[in-house]
Amino acid sequence: MSRHSAVRTPAGTAWIAISLMALAIVGGCDQSITEPVPATVELAPSFGITNAPATSGIVMRDGLTVALSWVDPNTGLRLLIGGDVVALCEGNPNFQVAPLQYADLGDDRIVTLIQGEDLPTSVWGFLPFDCDRYLTEDPAAAGFADLIWTDNDFDGDRLNRINTNVWTLTASGTLSTPSGDAARLSAHQTALYPEPLGPVYVLNSVVRLTR
Repeated sequence: MSRHSAVRTPAGTAWIAISLMALAIVGGCDQSITEPVPATVELAPSFGITNAPATSGIVMRDGLTVALSWVDPNTGLRLLIGGDVVALCEGNPNFQVAPLQYADLGDDRIVTLIQGEDLPTSVWGFLPFDCDRYLTEDPAAAGFADLIWTDNDFDGDRLNRINTNVWTLTASGTLSTPSGDAARLSAHQTALYPEPLGPVYVLNSVVRLTR
């Protein structure tokens, strides 16, 4: 909503008396008195979930530790994003924090948006999460990628919720193969959480490398 500031002009008998005195002083001079011009007031900006200040009450901002992995049965690839899986398997986890923003839309619903840039990423040519192989084999490609994670109801696992919870993950970036070639990563996953404390249903899960 735009806010306008009212600019008041002088009023009352005192202002009239001053004006009459000014006319008397100038006498027959051909001069006119100009009414004060209200100052121009800029319209207040409109805020939404992507550009509102953290203190606006429209959106709240925070950070979220990112450690995500999903597989593509069709390509035989597993994606790990947010940290170094080799360090994890060695007992030294080092996950990254991505910016998180969320807004309460009312009706017991909170939507979230997580956007991470240049997150440590690796893609492996086998599906199982296997530390023995992570520690002894090379990834199909590794480097850094961007992540977008949306959730239509952040509290979708609570017992009294009224919304069906769906989240979508998208990862993209240019990685490097062990031989030094560039490999373009394109990955996404959509999952459905239809029942409180129930199973998660993966609707689609894609991990692709293009050279």
